[in-house]
Amino acid sequence: MEISSRVLNDVMLHAQEHAELIRKTRDTVLDIRVTEESDDGLVTVTVTAAGELTDLVLDPRIYRQPDSDGLAETILDTIRTATGKANQEAARQLTDVLGE
Repeated sequence: MEISSRVLNDVMLHAQEHAELIRKTRDTVLDIRVTEESDDGLVTVTVTAAGELTDLVLDPRIYRQPDSDGLAETILDTIRTATGKANQEAARQLTDVLGE
């Protein structure tokens, strides 16, 4: 079976276009950052879609009622919420590009 150079060129061009789309989508997803504040406003976190914690801000009011276990739980809950939102945004962007 002989494949014409035109068909082969079309296939290669199509593959290159898809590769570029995948690179752009990857870069977009890697750039996702979500900032979330705890319900009590004492903890603010920023995470990436990969779940990396990139920023953590603790309001000085946390020292008024020292509770290390409660603070740890609040931090973790806030990180989980932010990570969930970042993952939802990544999924939305991937769906926009790739379809359902």
